[in-house]
Amino acid sequence: MPSLGGLDKDENGNDVPMLYQIDPSGTFFPWRATAIGKNYTNAKSFLEKRVTEDITLEDAIHNALLTLREGFEGEVNSGNIEVGVLRKDGGFKVLSKDELQDYLDEAN
Repeated sequence: MPSLGGLDKDENGNDVPMLYQIDPSGTFFPWRATAIGKNYTNAKSFLEKRVTEDITLEDAIHNALLTLREGFEGEVNSGNIEVGVLRKDGGFKVLSKDELQDYLDEAN
């Protein structure tokens, strides 16, 4: 099942980042955080316990990295993963290898 992220409007007309999981029939499910692939059930459970509506960007990135480490075969490093950030202002950025390494170092 693919996931799709983007901006949507909330009930007040403000732009908010959204994440949807789409199944082959076209049914979609909104999430604050989700996981797909091997061991996705454990990863989803891990995220559901840690991701809240008021989570900071720093905490969200750390949670994503911890989730990857739980289900990743081999070492998680800045050379074999990428992290992208969608901001409320519509900006999207893929973290550089140096930025990603800083987050990985903090998580150790």
